[in-house]
Amino acid sequence: MDLSTLQREFVAAVFAPDARPPVAIIDDAPGRTARFAVYRNNALNNLATALLDVHPVVARLVGPAFFDHVAGQYASAYPSMSGDIHDYGGHFAEYLEAHPAAAGLPWLADVARLEWAWHEAFHAASPPPFDWSALAAVEPARQGDLCFMPHPSLRLVRSPYPILHIWEANQPERDGEETVDLNEGGDRLTVLREADHAVAVERVDAATYAVLEACRLGRPIADAIAAALAVEPGADAAALLRGLIGRGRLAGFEGG
Repeated sequence: MDLSTLQREFVAAVFAPDARPPVAIIDDAPGRTARFAVYRNNALNNLATALLDVHPVVARLVGPAFFDHVAGQYASAYPSMSGDIHDYGGHFAEYLEAHPAAAGLPWLADVARLEWAWHEAFHAASPPPFDWSALAAVEPARQGDLCFMPHPSLRLVRSPYPILHIWEANQPERDGEETVDLNEGGDRLTVLREADHAVAVERVDAATYAVLEACRLGRPIADAIAAALAVEPGADAAALLRGLIGRGRLAGFEGG
């Protein structure tokens, strides 16, 4: 067996709990099957632990037995594709959304999305300061064509459920006994690592969310403002843009 084939079979066996390890690994020494099982168990447990580190609120909401079960299944279904453990878990919300055991908790996947957004924001890069002088130098006729870039840590999370209230009610310093009324309304949230390195989660209005979503998609600021006015016709577009830049949500621009 050539090395590349052996490596593929080894990885496949690690992430398939019922699979036998490659014969080349186990056939020439006693005890290797047991040692492979230990390796497999440690690998899957390490990934499940990484999920727990990122999703403590989800774990608190469903309890340790449920979380351990689902995290173990996820680890088998989604092997790590990166050498950085911080990259692991990006599909967990979608996995929860489709998992039959979570069918009675329709808000759970969005809570997981919020936790993943917080995790990504915390580990994101820091941009240089916004270049106001470069913006001022752009001819007015060309300003609408500028594409404003969100801060690298900015994440947007939208849900029909009050996930921020759920998330806040289940922080470590809270007793977890607070009742959240799912009918209190959905959330449009920004998640951003501030200048002091703290990650802030905030509700925003529909116009703000529309601008940030359009900028995230690389659309010109004229289109972003049009999207904001479509959801809030009375929005002050100039003030909105100044506020997003001033508060660090937009970190630069291209074009002009």
